Amino acid sequence: MKNIILLALGLFLLAANAVCQSPGKITLDKDFYSSLKKLHGNDLLKSELVLDIWRVEYVSVLITVDGAKVPITRIYLKEKTYPSIKLSEELTADKATLKFIVPKLPTKGDFVFVYSLGADPKEFKTVKLDHNANDGSKRTNVEYQSNVAQKANIQNRKWGMVSIDRSTKNHKLAVFSSREVVQFGVASWIKEKIVEPIKDGAELAWEGTNSLSCFFVREADILVKFATFSLTLVKDDGVIIPRNREMTFLEYNWANEKIFNGNLPPREKIIISNLLGQDRRAFVFPACGKLTMHLGAKGFKNAIKWTGPGYPIEGQIFIHELTHAWQIKNVDNLEFVATSLDDQKNVPANILYSFQCGQDWKSYKFEQQAKAVENCYINRERKIPAFCEEKYIVDNIRKGVPFRTPECVKLLADIDKIKDKITARTKKIKEDYLKSIGETIATHADGTPKVGSEKGLDNVHLPSGTLANDSILKSLNVELKQLEQKKKTIKCS
Repeated sequence: MKNIILLALGLFLLAANAVCQSPGKITLDKDFYSSLKKLHGNDLLKSELVLDIWRVEYVSVLITVDGAKVPITRIYLKEKTYPSIKLSEELTADKATLKFIVPKLPTKGDFVFVYSLGADPKEFKTVKLDHNANDGSKRTNVEYQSNVAQKANIQNRKWGMVSIDRSTKNHKLAVFSSREVVQFGVASWIKEKIVEPIKDGAELAWEGTNSLSCFFVREADILVKFATFSLTLVKDDGVIIPRNREMTFLEYNWANEKIFNGNLPPREKIIISNLLGQDRRAFVFPACGKLTMHLGAKGFKNAIKWTGPGYPIEGQIFIHELTHAWQIKNVDNLEFVATSLDDQKNVPANILYSFQCGQDWKSYKFEQQAKAVENCYINRERKIPAFCEEKYIVDNIRKGVPFRTPECVKLLADIDKIKDKITARTKKIKEDYLKSIGETIATHADGTPKVGSEKGLDNVHLPSGTLANDSILKSLNVELKQLEQKKKTIKCS
């Protein structure tokens, strides 16, 4: 009976797995396939002809061709979903069929087949793989572009790509032609006029994907103003993939400690991208309930360490742009965008980006406020003892909370050192106790004591009074109490 149950369970699992998977096949010209086998031998289906599945992101853009705006779709590979798919051959009189199984795809996201080929036979010099792909919009006369060669590391191979249709139960790919050159995209006339595959100055089209559509505000007046100013988002590092990420905990905590003292928008609301705006400048833009900070490639990689021409102090640019995030939190989004754009257009740069103490904080323009915060940060990093900007930042940005004095910074460091000593002493007392009663201390592979597991130090219950009667621990706790009292006295936080 047990064996019958196990057999039934096995058949059920096989059936369930079959539902999760779907078959597919690639059809090739028989003569061409024979030539490939002659050229590559046993390596053809092992390494020379490769089929992968990638998760992708579709981005609609506009490029200029002969003075006219032309829509294209860029298909950006994000991550390889599975190891390369195994292929098996089936030959008939006139064609070769390569069969494969498509694993179950994740429930969310768009996916494509990416197939590539090493050297092709001399007699088929004109052979190219079919690069047609569908971006899901079912638009016609659209050129498709992709970063597949760079992302999949197949620059020296012929390659092709086909969108995966989730609704089909059988995947069919006619990917090779042995008698003609297959053009890239369905509008080949555009291809012939594009010298570079990706243009730096391409404008994001309004029908772009959700992840990029939030770069725009839908209100007509603001949209027109912004489109004429800096909606030409440009790549900054030679990489054609627009990237964005949430602000990290490290960046968020650093910014609050240095300047903002908890008054920034929530961390998860701040998005950092690797693009730049007009004149390759960083800028901040609010939309869809979040703030996108376009910081370029260096700022995207490490905003805290980022420096640049005219910004020699690490973090200087980041603090300036974060001030705009603080401003957006405290004013209406549209007011911030409209006012900023008007200032950029109508106020000379030498006035717009300068700050002179003496006026009311609200009378300064947004860029002047950001410059004040930037100056404050620089002066504090250089340990300049007195400067007029600090009071503005304490009263407005920090909401009345003063910066830590050098005495306060040293005191906090001393408190941390005492706490570390107390932790270390408590650990030693527990270890000594375990040894005294003949217990073996549970350890990790590197020999350090385990914490929170059987016989780990967190589970050690010492005899009553052991910690309280330890003279060293007593002395450390007295010292900690004195430092904590001093912290209150000098109002150090």
